[in-house]
Amino acid sequence: MCMTTIYSVPIDLCESNEDADGSLQRFDSIITDFMREQRIPGGSIAVSYNGRVIHRQGYGMTGCGERCLSTSYYRIASISKTITAIALMQLIEQHKLHLNDRIFCRKGKGILKNFKPVGPSVKALERITVQHLLEHSGGWDRETGVDPVYIPPQTVCPLGDQESISPEELLTNYHVNLIQYMIKQKLDFKPGTRHGYSNFGYLVLGHVIEKITGIPYHIYIHDVINKAGDIDLLVYEGDELHRLHPNEVRYFENSDSTHPSILPYHGEIWTMQYGGFHMQGTGSYGGLVASPLQLLTLLSTLDMEHWKGNPILSEESISWMLACPKFGKGSEWYGLGLDVEDEGQTWGHTGYMDGTTTTFRRDKSGYSWVLLFNAGATDQDLDGLIRFALSSLQLSSNLSGLKYMGENVRNFEILSKDGAQVYHILIPLRDVDGLACAMKSKGYYMQDIDLEEYENEYYVNMIWNRNEANVDWFYKIYHNVVIDDSSTEEDMNNHISNGFRIHMLSICTDAMH
Repeated sequence: MCMTTIYSVPIDLCESNEDADGSLQRFDSIITDFMREQRIPGGSIAVSYNGRVIHRQGYGMTGCGERCLSTSYYRIASISKTITAIALMQLIEQHKLHLNDRIFCRKGKGILKNFKPVGPSVKALERITVQHLLEHSGGWDRETGVDPVYIPPQTVCPLGDQESISPEELLTNYHVNLIQYMIKQKLDFKPGTRHGYSNFGYLVLGHVIEKITGIPYHIYIHDVINKAGDIDLLVYEGDELHRLHPNEVRYFENSDSTHPSILPYHGEIWTMQYGGFHMQGTGSYGGLVASPLQLLTLLSTLDMEHWKGNPILSEESISWMLACPKFGKGSEWYGLGLDVEDEGQTWGHTGYMDGTTTTFRRDKSGYSWVLLFNAGATDQDLDGLIRFALSSLQLSSNLSGLKYMGENVRNFEILSKDGAQVYHILIPLRDVDGLACAMKSKGYYMQDIDLEEYENEYYVNMIWNRNEANVDWFYKIYHNVVIDDSSTEEDMNNHISNGFRIHMLSICTDAMH
C-alpha cells in the first residue's frame, strides 16, 4: 500500500460529483466548504423527507483519482451500534432472548456461560442485563479512564500464554481475552443506575448474538439484517487494511507521529486508520461498513410514521428502542441503540474513529439524513451542519414551518405553529393521491386546492385543516378543459362524455355525493 499516493488528494478541489437540482447548489456548497475547512477529502450524503429521498450526493475524492458518490461505502463507526440493537430486538421478537436476561453468572446461568466473573465487582457483574448493555448502563464508562477496546492485546492475554502464544493467535484471541480480563476489574458504577457510554458493552452484545444464534456476528448481520423488511442491502464488517467492497472509500488522517500497529510484524505506523485499531471482530460496536443510501433505507425502517415497506421490527420493539431509561431525565436520552432528542421525536446515532466521521438522524421536522466522511473531523457536529445546509432550501418567509419537499421543482410545506393548518405548494400532480391519503390518515381534510401549469407539467397547491369535526371528504381531478366559475357539475359531465379532459380540481365534503 502506497500511503504517499493516498495522501495526495487535493482538499481545495473538493466539489459535488453527482447531478442535482439547481436549488440544491447552496446546500452542497455548505457541505464542501465544511470539508475544505476540516481538511476532509471525501464524503457522501443521502437525505429524505417524510420517507422520500430528496437528495443524494457525493463530495470530493476517495483517493487515487476516484470520486466519492452516494453509493460509496464507508466505515460507519458507532452507527454500527444501532444495527446491533436492531439485530437483538429481532431476536427478542423471536423469543430467543429477553431484555432482562443476565449476561454473566458464576453458576453458569448467564448467556455467556464461558465467562465467569470474579474480582471486586463480581456481584454487580452478575446483575448486568441485555437492556443495561443496550442503553449503556452496564457499569463501564469510557469517560472514567481508558476505553477498554483500546487496551493492547498483550495486556489482556493470560500471563501463562504470553510467552508461548504467537502474534497471530494474540490477535485472534484478543476479544475473548479482553472480556475475560474486564470481568475481573472493578466496574465504574452500579449497573442500571446511570448512563456511561461503552464500546465494550456493545462488544459483549456481539458475543451475545453469536451465542444465541450460533453464527459469527458479521455473518449473522450480513444474512439477516441485509434481508430484513424486503430491502436489498449490503452491510458488512470492515478490515484493518483492505477494502472488502470495490466501492469502499479510502481513509485519511493527518498525523505527525507514529503509533504501534495492532497487526503482527507491522511495528510502528503513521496511519492510525490502517492498523492502529481493530476492525475485524468490532462490527457490533463500530466496525461495520455501508453506503449512505443503503444505510438511510435500513434505518428509515424504524420510522413507523413514514416507512411504507414491510417493517424490520414491530412497533412495540421500536417504542422500546426510543423509550427513556429509568434513570433518564429531561427531553434527551440514550435509548436502546439510539440517541433520542425532543422527547422521542428526533433520534439517530453519530460515529467517529480515525479516518471516519459519521451521522444518521431522523429529525422531528420530517427530514432524515446520513452523512459519511472518509476522515476524522475536528468539528463533529455534523447534524448541526446538515440543519444549516437544509436552511438554505427555505424561502425568505416569516412562516417558521416552511420546508423544502421536492426534487426538480421547489415544492414546499408550510405549517401553522399549532399544526392546525398546512399549506402544500407546487406538489406534482402525480403525487397528489399519495399525499392526500397520508394527510387524511393524519387527521386533516382538504380545504382548498388549485392547479398550476409550469413547463408543460401540472402542479397543485393545497390547504389542509385539522379535521376536528371528522368531516368525510374526497376530491376530483378533471383535465384539459378550462372551466370558469359559472360552470356546473352538469357542464363538466357533458365535457367528459364528449371526450374532453378538464383542467380543474374540486373538493367535496358532502357524504351523499
